[in-house]
Amino acid sequence: MKPINQELVDSVNGTYQMITDELSKPQDDVVEFSVCIATKTAIRNVLKLYLENKDVDTSQTRNIDDLVQLSLKQNDKFNSFDFASLNCRCEHTEDHSMSYCLGEEKINSCYRLLVEVKDFVYDELKVRS
Repeated sequence: MKPINQELVDSVNGTYQMITDELSKPQDDVVEFSVCIATKTAIRNVLKLYLENKDVDTSQTRNIDDLVQLSLKQNDKFNSFDFASLNCRCEHTEDHSMSYCLGEEKINSCYRLLVEVKDFVYDELKVRS
């Protein structure tokens, strides 16, 4: 088995800790946009960690969806995760302002996905957190 990219592990762990700390604040104090972006970044890095360990080139991936597809090709156990929660995008509202799909339920859904994917990948690669 290929050596683990410790830099990616440290990045995932640091981002995960930041998210956990942010979510432990009273709900009114949580910066949802920051949690959303950090969660996606952590999931992206977890998938990169997995794929790199499987000698899959991720340099041409454009987005997290590409990483998910490559991960599914490597291990069909990734089908057990609901990556749909990552599909939030900027949306235009009727008044042409920007709207984000944020909110406690959405943030918690993405966070749960991060925990599940991180635990799975770390277990598969025998990474100690």
